Amino acid sequence: MDAVRARWLPPPEWSREETLMFPASLKGPWAHLVEEPNSEGIGTATYRHRVPADEAALTALAKRPLTALSNELPTWLQDLQAALDGAVFEAYGLARDASDQRILDHLLTLSLWRTDHS
Repeated sequence: MDAVRARWLPPPEWSREETLMFPASLKGPWAHLVEEPNSEGIGTATYRHRVPADEAALTALAKRPLTALSNELPTWLQDLQAALDGAVFEAYGLARDASDQRILDHLLTLSLWRTDHS
């Protein structure tokens, strides 16, 4: 499910990797990226990030913000979420229509059992 959702924003073909190289200090916010620092702690930082592949991709991506998945769940995501929920309920031995109280009671029972048997 995560792979399908990850592909929604952004699809790989809509972006490309861009590499930026710049001077940075071992004492600054880019310290984890600094390579070959000199005696003063200044080296080169290499930062890689994804950018839109072209203007068409930029326009298309503007119409697909991640919040759109939360605000109006597409049917394909609802179906995947329902399948995942069903698998989790089955793995825990619960009915899909279990109440919140039933779920909490069951999880507490499992937790206590694990404590007694560890």
